[in-house]
Amino acid sequence: MVSDITIPQGFEPTIVNKTKALQIVSTTKIQRDQDYVLRVTLKNVSGKNIVSYTYLAGEAGITNSFGLSEKLFSPGETSDEYLPFENLAARAAFSGREADLVFEGVWFEGGTGDGEPKFVKQLGDEYAGLKEQARRIVPLLRKALQGSYDTEDGTLTELELQISQLPVEESASSQSLDYKLGRSTANRQFASRVKELRENKNNTFGTNRKAEIAGKLAAWEQTLMRF
Repeated sequence: MVSDITIPQGFEPTIVNKTKALQIVSTTKIQRDQDYVLRVTLKNVSGKNIVSYTYLAGEAGITNSFGLSEKLFSPGETSDEYLPFENLAARAAFSGREADLVFEGVWFEGGTGDGEPKFVKQLGDEYAGLKEQARRIVPLLRKALQGSYDTEDGTLTELELQISQLPVEESASSQSLDYKLGRSTANRQFASRVKELRENKNNTFGTNRKAEIAGKLAAWEQTLMRF
């Protein structure tokens, strides 16, 4: 467990960046409660929107994904990563690791990547899976928006039922784990959005609440179609 790792006195994490799209603007050691974290500020220096990037921090592999957000990581913008020193110190157990923090790969909007081929392929497989699941979810969404239900809860209930029944893998295919992860992520994130709508009891829109739901679902459709 990472919690059993003792941070060496004077420990300063080493960092390697294997991408051309990301620039490490600054690193800052920050104290939070009794622990220290490393804030790494990254800048998108490419000419493309970044959908996600992945890095190794200590013993963990982490992917920061903007794919299901309203906004991607645009050229010229910055993004902060906050990494516990305790996690970074775990790298000592991995003799083959070249640094405590390694930025390995980037995936762009439009379907290309940058960085170490192994990690770029993993990102590509994940978003291929997400795109495949989007092809299955979007028709359900359109049908629900066009359907006639007595209440907005009827719309949400029907969507929840249909999406819960969508498979995330095919029994007779050799899909990668990352591809399956992408399909699962699409299901999980959409179900989460539907749940948020159901739990939102703020009737700001009054009798137009069903129109509010339709609008938010349509916005989700647009997000899915990005890929």
